[in-house]
Amino acid sequence: MYAVSQMNPTLEYIYNHPKETKRIIGITYEQLIKLIANAQIIESEKKEAM
Repeated sequence: MYAVSQMNPTLEYIYNHPKETKRIIGITYEQLIKLIANAQIIESEKKEAM
């Protein structure tokens, strides 16, 4: 996960209040963590391909 200092205010709020995630963005905190992890994997793969 990103360091808190690198987060935008919304992500920082969600990180500090994970039970509010569903209300704020419509997916669970666990789904958000998986989404971020998958995005980081894809980003890493794209960098390796260059």
